[in-house]
Amino acid sequence: MITFITGGARSGKSSYGEELVKKTATVATDVLYIPTAKAYDEEMQDRINKHRIRRPKQWETLEMPTGFQGLEKNPDFAERSVIMVDCLGVFVTNRMFLKEWDFDQLTAKERDQMQEEIQREVEHLLDILKDKEAYIVSNEVGMGLVPEYPMGRIFRDILGRVNQQVASRADEVYFVVSGIPMCLKGEER
Repeated sequence: MITFITGGARSGKSSYGEELVKKTATVATDVLYIPTAKAYDEEMQDRINKHRIRRPKQWETLEMPTGFQGLEKNPDFAERSVIMVDCLGVFVTNRMFLKEWDFDQLTAKERDQMQEEIQREVEHLLDILKDKEAYIVSNEVGMGLVPEYPMGRIFRDILGRVNQQVASRADEVYFVVSGIPMCLKGEER
């Protein structure tokens, strides 16, 4: 079963996902937590540290900032029944910067190629999670202003489509606002 949790920045989406994981896992060692963040600066390192402190120490952590290929072959993945991926927004950002794109000069073909690569990676993730109890967290990007710069618009477009892709395959979808989860799809817990 796949549960998708989305919301704006600092909405409480990760905390809510973690609470659902705690309720689901009969034993804390059944959990594999897959963070996608990389510490590019002091602020991001602080965020990562706060997330680490908040998580139960028994959860196995497997950092995957830029790709999910080969995850199914990882022994930590195979041994665990509950998986949490946090966050697709950060994953999309990391993937966008894998190549040295000039976002101001990106052609429509290059944008489409980037989006297709990212969506294939997410589709692979969804395929290998189908037999697990999975929780996927992502940023909601469809409620704000249109970004002023091409890079921001490309990010918003790709993540918006990735979120739709995940929501369509998810059994449950939650939207978190100010720490309050709203069930959009499936049975509310």
